[in-house]
Amino acid sequence: MGLTRPRAHQLQDAVFKEACVAISTSNVTLSGGAPATVDGVSVAVADRILVTGQTSGAENGIYRVTTVGSGSNGTWVRTSDADSNDIKAGMSVMVTEGTTYADTVWKLTTDDPITVGTTALTFERSSAYAFGTVTVDGTSLVADQVGDTLTISAGNNISYTSVTGTDTFTIAVADAPTFTGNLTAGNLTTAGTMQADLVRNREQRYTTSNMMKFNQLYTGGASGSYFTQNEYQKIVTITPSADSENYQVSGRILAQNAGSIQTINFTAALRSETLPNLAWSITYTEEHNGTAHFKPQLWTKETTTAGFIFAIQKISSGNLYGTVTVDLDVIPRASSQLDNVTVNTTQDSEQTAVDSGFTANDMTLVRSIDGDNIDISAHDGSSNGLELGGTLVTATAAEINLLDGVTATTTELNYVDGVTSAIQTQLDAKAPTAGPTFTGTLTYATLNDGTTDLTSTVAELNILDGVTA
Repeated sequence: MGLTRPRAHQLQDAVFKEACVAISTSNVTLSGGAPATVDGVSVAVADRILVTGQTSGAENGIYRVTTVGSGSNGTWVRTSDADSNDIKAGMSVMVTEGTTYADTVWKLTTDDPITVGTTALTFERSSAYAFGTVTVDGTSLVADQVGDTLTISAGNNISYTSVTGTDTFTIAVADAPTFTGNLTAGNLTTAGTMQADLVRNREQRYTTSNMMKFNQLYTGGASGSYFTQNEYQKIVTITPSADSENYQVSGRILAQNAGSIQTINFTAALRSETLPNLAWSITYTEEHNGTAHFKPQLWTKETTTAGFIFAIQKISSGNLYGTVTVDLDVIPRASSQLDNVTVNTTQDSEQTAVDSGFTANDMTLVRSIDGDNIDISAHDGSSNGLELGGTLVTATAAEINLLDGVTATTTELNYVDGVTSAIQTQLDAKAPTAGPTFTGTLTYATLNDGTTDLTSTVAELNILDGVTA
């Protein structure tokens, strides 16, 4: 098939300029400082140069070399076919040489009307291929000109391979990744063993158990820089989602202030009855070296939406300039109910009142150790309290205090072994000693020789005084 000569009307709107030797894509001094080498091409006088990278876009265009630069005298001027209004939108020009841009075609994308020297001119590389957009995680990389290159760099634990023959590019995660700095993730799952010299976390759960553990520090800095008397600190909130849910809670609270320290150990059994009704049992023990700074509380709300809040109240006078550290275990009946547990992870979050709708319940103090003193608060002398060698002490504190100051020996105390409070009745039943002797004055009601009462008066008996018959 023979070639067909294009007709005039097919070319009348196309603007093609004579080819240029090289293209300058960075800002240059056009008069008195133009370079002698452009894109690896050593230019000569009368060479045509396409200029596209001037800081002022109005300086872009087609130039010819009038003086080859040698120091500061290089000079380029606009070519005669591109120095007036014969430059139109869509004009194309080819660059024939250059290390990077040899044999490329460039198109003027600036819209008409164009005034050379005034209108900013923009040139883009022409190609038979359409431009495209690569979107990565919401960020778009636009290939808006021919020759745009998308560069992918391998990062830590990321590898990539490419096969030019099949145009295949593969991104893979390293088989044994290593991490530095902070690792932030939602769920980190491993089928093997995960080893770390230091693990920092607030909360810990177990896939094989229904227990949740957490540790939290509170400093009392929401208002001021410390805890003050009668302030409250919420620790954990439990909001049952259905009837008949059970939660067991145990933990330790440690408050320290300079040389003063208090440790609270508490246990709680919580249950949602027919909501919003709740049931609970709460006890605690404490130990301190002089000052009990806090007491634990359980706040309850038995209206919709019902729930429990573990909190502490500052009860000592003065300020606590130290910190409060809470170590807590929460064990619901089912692990799915852990979603009903919310830990207060705000370090400075103390407050001055109990939450609206909640009632503050003091926990039952079972034992308090104040230095060398032990206070057994629940001792009632019958079923709760002090045991010695596994035997419950049944005497009350008042009864035990009867021995205060007693110096009797063990043998002497054993004389009353088995004697109860009805001591008079027991003594009356004791047999008299044979042949008793008396000193001093004998006061009696009636004397009896074993069968007959003696009816004589003292005066009558005195008649016999001195009688030897």
